[in-house]
Amino acid sequence: MDPLTALVTIVQLIALFKQERSEQESKSKDEFLRWLDNHHLDEIKRLITETFHLTDQVNQVLLADQKVILAKIHENNLLTAATLAQLREFSGMAKILAPQATLSEQAREVLRRFYDSGGAVISYLPGSNVLQIFPGNIPLRVIDARFLADDLHSLASMGLLSEERQDQWFSYAATRAGSEFATKLKQNGT
Repeated sequence: MDPLTALVTIVQLIALFKQERSEQESKSKDEFLRWLDNHHLDEIKRLITETFHLTDQVNQVLLADQKVILAKIHENNLLTAATLAQLREFSGMAKILAPQATLSEQAREVLRRFYDSGGAVISYLPGSNVLQIFPGNIPLRVIDARFLADDLHSLASMGLLSEERQDQWFSYAATRAGSEFATKLKQNGT
């Protein structure tokens, strides 16, 4: 199994393991390894136990706060689903299984134009159809102001923008994940 596939698989298996247990139940490395045995996941178990320091890293995640870990995995899953929704071969599955992870054309356009501008922050006054990109005070007109708040919230919930509220204004800061996703959108022509 290639390392990237192994990483994603281990993270998802940790999520399943944690979801099956209450917060009070033991979630130790040994319990997880037994769980892998019970599910006949020998290759993953062997990889974890035979890879230098990987066992310790898995144990740290298992012992971390369950709600925090599951929330972070959920955010990652949304981002993965949003990426898959942009690829023709996987878009149908993504739209059926994770419709909340699909971004509207307007959300994708805002994201692309924001990251293309080199800006650090987008400011938005609810009810307006213009975003301001800073630095540079660059106006960014949108197609349908009715759904702008929803689009910006979707981008923030996926970690593609970081949301802050300042009085009546909302500000959205750039994130590394958003920059990488905007680059993928550009590469895929979506």
